[in-house]
Amino acid sequence: MIDDLIAKGRAKESERDAILSRVTATADYNALKDCDLIIEAVFEDRKVKAETYAKAQPLLKSDAILPPTPQRCRSIRWRKSLKTRASSSAFISSRRSRR
Repeated sequence: MIDDLIAKGRAKESERDAILSRVTATADYNALKDCDLIIEAVFEDRKVKAETYAKAQPLLKSDAILPPTPQRCRSIRWRKSLKTRASSSAFISSRRSRR
């Protein structure tokens, strides 16, 4: 997506590099403590996802965002079990640049 913007002259390579420098893939739950946005990437298995969220939730900042996946949205019971807006075993996280 960013490369398309660069190709169209709407973004610079340095902007892409700055964005990508703030994205980290990890399986380390402790790395979630300072993250603003967490995207989980675990198997589409309810038990695996529930375990992952249970481990992650206590570590998240109060304003962290973990957007729901479409599969999760379909389950009302699942949504009611979430204690925060965010949470996850393999993660991609983003930290806002501190200017």
